[in-house]
Amino acid sequence: MLENNYSQIMTIEEKRNQLLEELMPFEDHFERFAYVIDRAKSCPSLDEEYKIETFLIKGCISQLWIFPQFKDGKCHYQADSDAAITKGTASLLCGLYSDETPEAVIELEPDFLENHSYRHMGEAVVRHAFEVASGIDSQMVGETEILGQVKNAYDDALRRKSSGKI
Repeated sequence: MLENNYSQIMTIEEKRNQLLEELMPFEDHFERFAYVIDRAKSCPSLDEEYKIETFLIKGCISQLWIFPQFKDGKCHYQADSDAAITKGTASLLCGLYSDETPEAVIELEPDFLENHSYRHMGEAVVRHAFEVASGIDSQMVGETEILGQVKNAYDDALRRKSSGKI
């Protein structure tokens, strides 16, 4: 398993390749989600003092905090979230980018995970959201976390006057 504390010898490209190798065995996205959720369970929580507005990622349906530090010329990141899939995904990326120079972080193209995820556009977004929220395309039957996130996203869209008839 890819850890947040990599060997000092590994380059960021080697860490990226190791991360991709970890995700390769999972052809089914449910298996990949289960792996990421299991990873989230093993990650320590961020100290409450860092769960503040300053470190909260705006626009994320779940609450996601990324706490960055810069020590000895290297970037270090810690993450926490109220959603397991978000926390697990963020921990993978924090492990990848931690202990790297700012230049290395900027140079690594962020699209390397694109082949290991999926994206929906247009009406497919709405269909997928309803399938997951209703449990049709959900990893766990009766999962309430996603339904709550959909409700929160809709409430937020109403407040911003960016939601209308679907």
